[in-house]
Amino acid sequence: MIALGPEDIAHGLIRYASAGGDVLREWARLILEASSIYDLDIEEDGRGEVLVDALWSLTFDGRVGEEALRAARELIAEGIE
Repeated sequence: MIALGPEDIAHGLIRYASAGGDVLREWARLILEASSIYDLDIEEDGRGEVLVDALWSLTFDGRVGEEALRAARELIAEGIE
């Protein structure tokens, strides 16, 4: 099984957020629909849950909140350090 961590979702969210609209919504839908083929490893500090909540929000209303974008940027920055 493939492991997908919060950092992976963070990178995708930032990448596809710049495309916006339908591209971002389709990416979120694909990640959620493919959850049967990967193990979602959400970290304990809560940012992973924020990102997963953002995926659900994107599929329904096409919007991503600033909290999710901030969490994504933080996770990416921590991975670079």
